[in-house]
Amino acid sequence: MSVINQMLKDLDERKPQTVAGQEQAPVYQASVKSSTKPIIIAVLITVVCAFVAFSLWQMDQQNKQLTEQLAQTQQVPMQTETTSVSSPELESKKLAQTPPPSAQPVVESNQIEPKAEPVDVVTSSNEYKVEMAEQAPEQISNNEQISNTRPVERKIDGEAEVMAQETSEANTPVVEQTAKPNATMSKTAEPKATMSIARRQLSAPELAEQKFKQAEQALLLNQVQKAESLFEEVLLLTPQNNLARQQLAALWFGRQDYQAAVNLLQQGISQAPNNIEFRLMQARIFQRQGNFRAAYDVLIEKAQTPNVDYQALLANAAQQSQQFNAAIEAYQFLMQAQPQQAKWLLGLAVAYDSDSQFEQALLAYKQAVQQGGLSATTLNFAKQRLQELGE
Repeated sequence: MSVINQMLKDLDERKPQTVAGQEQAPVYQASVKSSTKPIIIAVLITVVCAFVAFSLWQMDQQNKQLTEQLAQTQQVPMQTETTSVSSPELESKKLAQTPPPSAQPVVESNQIEPKAEPVDVVTSSNEYKVEMAEQAPEQISNNEQISNTRPVERKIDGEAEVMAQETSEANTPVVEQTAKPNATMSKTAEPKATMSIARRQLSAPELAEQKFKQAEQALLLNQVQKAESLFEEVLLLTPQNNLARQQLAALWFGRQDYQAAVNLLQQGISQAPNNIEFRLMQARIFQRQGNFRAAYDVLIEKAQTPNVDYQALLANAAQQSQQFNAAIEAYQFLMQAQPQQAKWLLGLAVAYDSDSQFEQALLAYKQAVQQGGLSATTLNFAKQRLQELGE
């Protein structure tokens, strides 16, 4: 029992030591961690912030450089030599302006060997592109262009190389580019065919012709007033339109507006004195009014007109106006033009009889009666005159 008690006592003594050791160990570890961990975290945060600030500052500097380069490009005109060869004078001027090789970079196009990206040279004057023939058409991108003031970018084995050359008036880089036989110039955009519809203003004769057709159509529809208005517009546009003048005069004559028709025809006679239609229409209007003298005056001016209607109207107007000589001449013309018509023989006989040329009148009466074709009234008149003249 004593041994057991001794063992229990030893165990009781060991437990406080173990507990004390266990309590001291966490306190020691906690004290170490609390002193180093915040420092490490603060250092890491400081490094990250410094790295971010440095990156932002570097990006800002790059943006400023690009902005300055763009501003210089707008002020300095760019000149680029493509496949064309300049004259000796221009080459000498460029060589004189070119600084020594130590200060001027020389970029040769054969050193830049594009693999998958097309290289385009763009000029600021006419903005055309030189496309390399080695690239397939579907691989060419219009958005990738190289200028003298922008960096030239190419990718080699996944690494990007940026070469930027700034141009100025006194410091211009010489760009040499070897023209290859199979290099092709990009085609300029051909103008597309366009169709435009515009109203063309009609000339006075064209508009007059259009209105004349409308007036004729109105006459077919028995729209007399509309036709008159259209004919008036035609004459305002083209006063020399004789047909429109005749049509309008006929319409006015039909509604018995004689004076307006006479005035209209008189204007036509003044413009075209040889137009017998105007004279015929005016003479008929005068005869309708009973003014045979006015009709005779209009017709006698063209007494030699070889027209049956004209001569018949002239003969009647001269007979009624007691202008017998003019009537005899007109009837003689009618007898020659239509010898089978007995009425012209009768008219000639009456003209001779009225002019007291009785022998000629007697002969003309006999021929008229013998030829026949007279109405009963005129035939009785001719026979009666034959008896009175001594037949």
